[in-house]
Amino acid sequence: MMIWGSLFTIALLIITNWLSVIAQACAPAPPEFQSVSIANEEAVILWEPDRQRQHFIRRADFDSTADDFGFLVPTPTQPTLTEATNSIFTKLAEITAPEIIYEYTPKSGGCSGCDFPLMGSEDEGSVMPAEGSVRVLEETRVAGFDASILEADNVNVLSKWLNDHGYPFSSNLEAWVKPYVISNWKITAFKIAKDQSTNRRVFASAVRMSFQTEQPFFPYSEPLQPVNTSYYGNRLLRIYFLSQNRVEGELGLTGQNNSQPLTAGVTAWSDWLNTNDSAVIQHLLLPEVRTSRLWRLTEFEDRSRQRIGINQPGDSDLFFSPSKSQIQQKRPPITHYISQPEYDVTLVVLACYLFTTMSYRRFWIWPK
Repeated sequence: MMIWGSLFTIALLIITNWLSVIAQACAPAPPEFQSVSIANEEAVILWEPDRQRQHFIRRADFDSTADDFGFLVPTPTQPTLTEATNSIFTKLAEITAPEIIYEYTPKSGGCSGCDFPLMGSEDEGSVMPAEGSVRVLEETRVAGFDASILEADNVNVLSKWLNDHGYPFSSNLEAWVKPYVISNWKITAFKIAKDQSTNRRVFASAVRMSFQTEQPFFPYSEPLQPVNTSYYGNRLLRIYFLSQNRVEGELGLTGQNNSQPLTAGVTAWSDWLNTNDSAVIQHLLLPEVRTSRLWRLTEFEDRSRQRIGINQPGDSDLFFSPSKSQIQQKRPPITHYISQPEYDVTLVVLACYLFTTMSYRRFWIWPK
């Protein structure tokens, strides 16, 4: 029993020493009195070319000092609004995650990170009286939002309606919405309230917008904002696009045919979904969409501090079309280096001491 107990002690010490080597971890360490404030935006676009129908799910969280605020989403035709599940984002992230490779090294090389090469208050504008009207096509509550789908004859009547209904209308917002109104697009106004328990952070639930369109798009355009805010310093836009082709995005002005390749973001992943992965379509909660057909998933990433447009920042939207290259693309694998256990001089001396002691007692003391 003494021999087995001693051997167990040696084994336990060796295992403890090995674990202390490989359990080293890295943690972010911001400057003193500073914190990391990240505003993320994710979207899933499912495009049915045979029906010319787009299903658009958007999820975002904001860092805001306002007690409540709203946002506007333009679409070329009237959308159908339904609540969506956030699980679709988790499933798609699992599919496009990089492969993890574990390699053993003689010594620990420390920790390293990898970066993917990439995708405030305003003055209120004056509103001049104008002929025309705003037609409320639908009012509904969905996923915790109060939503109004609007159609306006001109920007002036739209700005008055928004101001009257608690959406402060600024000159920058007027410049942003004007091309959509001229092109007779529909504007869906969402309003959400800030979570008082978190004081600043707002986590918006996922809402699905389904609508007819000749070409799938993402509302990339945004009103001009100051670029020296924490929001712009840590933003990430991720778009998952599901269709029957690998697609590419081009920036285009609303209602015009000019476009240019997207330079702010990159394609991070693109491949056909296998049979098991195709089940992810069920998380879209769209019974009319066939889950049995082959689906191609393309993922885009954009880390722009301010979204670059054709003529000026924030004046363009993303329009998608089949890519000339249909090759597979994956994220680079991530390698985790694990230190191999090295001999500990203390353990070696202890092992020799125990072995010598046991041998002495076994062969010299015990026979007497």
